[in-house]
Amino acid sequence: MKGLPPLLLLLLLLAPPALGVRLEGRAYDYSNLDPIDWAIIEVYQNTTLQQRKVAEKGTYSFNLTPGSYRIVARLLRGATVELQTEENLTLREDRTHDLILLPLLDIEEGLLPPNLSIETLGETRAPPASRRPSTLPPLILAAAIAAALGALLGWRWWRRRPSPAPAPPPSGLPEDLQAALRILQEAGGRMNQKDLRRRLGYSEAKVSLLVADMEERKLLRKVKRGRGNILMLEKHPEASESGRKVS
Repeated sequence: MKGLPPLLLLLLLLAPPALGVRLEGRAYDYSNLDPIDWAIIEVYQNTTLQQRKVAEKGTYSFNLTPGSYRIVARLLRGATVELQTEENLTLREDRTHDLILLPLLDIEEGLLPPNLSIETLGETRAPPASRRPSTLPPLILAAAIAAALGALLGWRWWRRRPSPAPAPPPSGLPEDLQAALRILQEAGGRMNQKDLRRRLGYSEAKVSLLVADMEERKLLRKVKRGRGNILMLEKHPEASESGRKVS
């Protein structure tokens, strides 16, 4: 530091160090809320890739400076992107943020960050049929189109099929737990904790105690989603019948 003016040297010594924040969480499969192993988690600031990690047992963590970021999570099956999610976060302090990956029917080049392409994701796609002459006979081409439409309709039917009805609440539960379980069952076995509180009309503290009690009885699973929680009924609850009444 020789040659620096004394005033500038003093300002450098008194300048506060840059503080870092820790971002951590887990990546879940949308269909069963199980942690996803080997998901690729990337952190972007504007269009610049800051960090990339592979989530082992669904867990990821990054050390970042405070600011606004875009979190992109992908799951590859062979050379195909099977599940993906993308979220914008503003970090001012340490934060836990879980990611729920959804199915991806198609990826267009224009939706990817500028420094990524389909090739970098490991997926090779042929040019659209409108950009190159078809060499298939008309009948074979028609059969291929029909098969693709059938596969798409089948996939949509599978997505919209009714979920199996959750098991009825065990006997002997307190009335407030039974009321909460009935609302969850009417909602298809999955809902936001804030919505459950609104339906029950209880205080936030009491609903938190109810959720903790149901977790302890293995009646449901709770997954943190942003600043709230997603509640999902267990398919085969193993509850105790001698629980307490939550007040």
